[in-house]
Amino acid sequence: MPTNLIDIDETGFRTLESIRLLQRRGLTNVLLISDDYHIHRAVFLADKLHIPVVGFAAKHPAFSATVLRSRIREYLARLNAVLETWSAE
Repeated sequence: MPTNLIDIDETGFRTLESIRLLQRRGLTNVLLISDDYHIHRAVFLADKLHIPVVGFAAKHPAFSATVLRSRIREYLARLNAVLETWSAE
């Protein structure tokens, strides 16, 4: 893939804001790459905003305390994503 087609969101603190950025840029063909436990939420949010995306889960490191914290955080973030999109409808 040509590097000029790759955009890394290094300033993204919230997945919803990163997805909204795609919307503001008018992007219509997007491949999202993220951790296997994060990609589902990103695709969910894009779908809720009617942005066609394809999600690809990158391999994550072996299980550790950091991975456990990330998975717990992801569970709470998914709940928040559902509540945010539900209240916006």
